[in-house]
Amino acid sequence: MASVERVVNDGMDTTPHRQVDGRTLFCSASGLSIHATLNLSQAPMITRILKTTLNRWCISSGVASVANQKNEKRFERVAAHFALPKRLGLLGALLAGLLPAAAGSFNTDFSSDPGGTSIVNRDQVLVKDGILKLVDLNDLIDPATGQFSEQRLPLQGCYILPEIDPGQKVASFTATFKARVGGGTESSALGFSLVLANDYDQTTPFREGGGATTGLTISFLQAFGQAGVGEGTAAGDAPGIVIKQKGQKVIAKRFTGLRTDGPGAGHAPVFVPVEVTLTSDGLLSVTYNSNKVYDKVPIGYIPIAGQFGFGAGIENQTAIVRDNFWIDDLSITTTTVSGAYVVSIEPPTQNAAPNAAVKIGIQDLAGAAVQMVFDGGQPFTPAQTDAGGGVTLVTFQSVALFDPGSSHTVNLTYGTKTLAYGFSVVNYVSLGAGDRVEPAGVDTSKPGFKLKVYQTATTSIGDNKTAEKVLAGQGGANIANLSAATDGLFDVAGVINFEATGTDAGNMPGDTVFPGIPGTLPDNTQTTDNFAVEAIAFLDLAVGAYTVGVNSDDGFKLGAASNPRDVTAPPITAYDAPRGAGESVGFFAVTQSGIYPFRLLYWQQSGGAEVEWYVIDTSGNRTLINDPNAPGGNRINSYRQLKAGASLPPYVSAASPAPREVNVSVRPRIAIDVTEDATIVDQSSIKLALNGSQATLPVGAIVKNGKVTTVNYSVSQPLVAQTAQMLHLEFSDSAGHNVVREWGFTTGKGGGGNLLNSVKGYWTFEKGNLKARVGRDLAYVDNSVASRYKFGVSGQGDFAALPPINGKPAHALLVPYVTDGTHKQMGLRMKHDIAPNGGGQKVNQYTVILDLLWGQGSAYGALWQLHDLDNAGDSDMYWQESSGAYGKTCCSAYLAPGQKQARNEWRRVAFAVDLAANPPILAKYIDGIKNLDQI
Repeated sequence: MASVERVVNDGMDTTPHRQVDGRTLFCSASGLSIHATLNLSQAPMITRILKTTLNRWCISSGVASVANQKNEKRFERVAAHFALPKRLGLLGALLAGLLPAAAGSFNTDFSSDPGGTSIVNRDQVLVKDGILKLVDLNDLIDPATGQFSEQRLPLQGCYILPEIDPGQKVASFTATFKARVGGGTESSALGFSLVLANDYDQTTPFREGGGATTGLTISFLQAFGQAGVGEGTAAGDAPGIVIKQKGQKVIAKRFTGLRTDGPGAGHAPVFVPVEVTLTSDGLLSVTYNSNKVYDKVPIGYIPIAGQFGFGAGIENQTAIVRDNFWIDDLSITTTTVSGAYVVSIEPPTQNAAPNAAVKIGIQDLAGAAVQMVFDGGQPFTPAQTDAGGGVTLVTFQSVALFDPGSSHTVNLTYGTKTLAYGFSVVNYVSLGAGDRVEPAGVDTSKPGFKLKVYQTATTSIGDNKTAEKVLAGQGGANIANLSAATDGLFDVAGVINFEATGTDAGNMPGDTVFPGIPGTLPDNTQTTDNFAVEAIAFLDLAVGAYTVGVNSDDGFKLGAASNPRDVTAPPITAYDAPRGAGESVGFFAVTQSGIYPFRLLYWQQSGGAEVEWYVIDTSGNRTLINDPNAPGGNRINSYRQLKAGASLPPYVSAASPAPREVNVSVRPRIAIDVTEDATIVDQSSIKLALNGSQATLPVGAIVKNGKVTTVNYSVSQPLVAQTAQMLHLEFSDSAGHNVVREWGFTTGKGGGGNLLNSVKGYWTFEKGNLKARVGRDLAYVDNSVASRYKFGVSGQGDFAALPPINGKPAHALLVPYVTDGTHKQMGLRMKHDIAPNGGGQKVNQYTVILDLLWGQGSAYGALWQLHDLDNAGDSDMYWQESSGAYGKTCCSAYLAPGQKQARNEWRRVAFAVDLAANPPILAKYIDGIKNLDQI
């Protein structure tokens, strides 16, 4: 196997677990490529690998990211730039709208309980020692032993203040207080929030994200919590301050100064001043420790009557990530609403539909004059309707569709008051003439969909990428029942509304069973698990904007293009993880009427299985695609095939860099595969452009293998680092189709030299032994069990069932899963010559890369051991089957938000550690996509 070629130093932010001395135990790896920087002394490193297969293993000194290699999985994306800023758009607010009434006030120094409501998850007292202690780490001390007890986690609490203005809507307020965030572990916990709401859960404490409240929330986020645990916050929001209203994020801003004092209990607590101000015209300001984080930002505030409250908490998954969250010296002053006021605003400030109508509800307008200015144009009088209950609904509908990702402003004058409001449009997919098929080529006598169903007994499908591989035959034999299929495909004349047993599920009634499901396992039992479905449809669409929904259990991806299998076609909507029945909504627009090819990829892992595909009108009504009983205005006709002789053009089946890929090398090797259906690519027509400049393709840059034409190109000069780049591909085929595809990617940090200059250990197992390509040879932990290991090549002999890596044979080491008590003897020992780094006496900075496949075994796989090597039954890094992610011990945070690893599939796994950073970091990656920073 080729050696790793480049290093891009990318300053990854992570949370490592310990310094490494001379020895390290690797405890359960299969197909390893370790690219590592280890502050190890000269003692051995041991890798205990249980029923896994090792392909390559490389160790180097220093935190690094690794560039792409030919015929290997991408790893260029290993960098710290996965949390990209999100488009926020213009955010709405009242500029002169609400006439304030009498002011209320609340003041307390917490010398005694001020009469609020405490909601906690155990018996802790929140108001004590003259402080509101939302999280007090002293509560983690077991009274019986006087020692820290991890079993007392999670620790969560919120405090709801007495209502300041009973029954009155709050028009404005100023809240000042002192906050402490500190005294915990090296890395901080999640954060705290200030909330104004009237729908608090009186039994469960809300935390850093305001919980399930739907009022106004100011979240002070120190760290990102796991999906489903972190109260709706996103990885890119922390550290920072996030504003939410009605349970939805309005705006987020990065801010790194939330922690007030360092880790540990050996110092006095430090408090800093905080001020939150919402003016009577709806502008929000937040100042934290004299830092003006928000300054009169319009947030689209809609007045509510409610109570203020504080909440915080730490998760049981973050046993080693915690902090104190304390509040003191609180003062709140308010004004209340009188006269006309805004009660509703549409569309939302983010992700508005391309055809969204501006709708503003005004209470008690009493016939006052109304004028609107849209996007700075001329004033006009908008439409008004009586919405009942004293509410006047003011409406404006743009004639033209809004551009994808565009931002817009609304200025409304009603009587003597003014509302300034803005919104950003979702970055929707726009379909035009180049995406259509010729109407004469569509067989309109064949309504419905063409389905390919592929079920596997050997691969767990947990994401869209794995589903694509299974459909391509790379996940084992197809065990679905294809008796009713023709040439492996099913004709569905009706709708996409399937459920595993035909029981109604999701939004739409009338479910039927999936074609070909259940399949039959090798033991002759039937199963509804682990199958993927591809549905091809040709939709007859008029010009306009469309909102579509897919309700699925588990995941899916919906796209459209001249050939809908094209990987460069942006998805209209997708869900890339297992879930119960749930809805995902997407938007697209049609600029020219016609018939457009669509592709719905759906997959099922285990348990329940259902999928529905429908269109949603402006009133929220859902209509299944191709429903013959749908009202005329809502019906979308679908056809399942082309006429004989008609064909789709070739399509881009693989692209590197991939669409929307981030942290790409500044010297990328561009490789594009174009796959033929029924027509032939004209190689002389192929044109490639990068950032608008035509690329000169040298002789040999275009090669063909079967039906796949590959275009290869290497840039002559490095691209600008950390910058958006654009690729443009054109080609034609033997049927006269002209295909144009464009997609973007983003470069990472530049720099880096020859990786082999810093590699300290590299093992590929292609010689059938433990010899090193670079560095010292590996050794078995116990030579007496050496015969139980196996070396081989995927697809051959004992490794016949082992899948290849990216279609190429993989030389691998198999470490068996054992149940006879010899597991403590299994593993590999690695010695190295790495000098101490990072300013310490041990190895503090290292990167580990492994090409890894997990085979038979338990729900957890032990990967390596870095300390306490005499305790051979332990591990310091685990793979967790249920999440497909990596973490440390039982209480670690396991999460794979963008990529995960299922059993029996190769993944490139990487760990980048910097113990010299403040705080120390450990970043985990799967196929170059960053997972959590914390252990």
